[in-house]
Amino acid sequence: MQQQKQMQVKIDLSTLENVSCPDCGNFNFTPVLQMKWVPALVAPSGTLSILERPMFRQCTECKKLLDPQAMVEDRMRHPPVEPPRIITALGGKEN
Repeated sequence: MQQQKQMQVKIDLSTLENVSCPDCGNFNFTPVLQMKWVPALVAPSGTLSILERPMFRQCTECKKLLDPQAMVEDRMRHPPVEPPRIITALGGKEN
C-alpha cells in the first residue's frame, strides 16, 4: 500500500488577516480550559482525576469568551467584503 505524501505549504504569516474580538477589536487572546471530573471507574489511572480540555479563547481586553469553531462557522456564513484595491496608473503598485 502506498503512503500518501503530505504536501507542505509555506505561508507568510504577515499576509494573513488577524483575528479580532468582535466586541472590542482587540487582537490578543488567552486560552481557557474546561475541566471535567473523570470518575475512578473510567479513568486510565483507576483514581478520580481531572481532565483539562482547551475550549475557548478569552479576549485580553474585554474578557469575552470566544469559541474559535463558532467564529469560523460565522465567517463562512458571512464572509467579509474585501475593499476594492486601488492601482496607480503609472507605477502599477497597489495603494
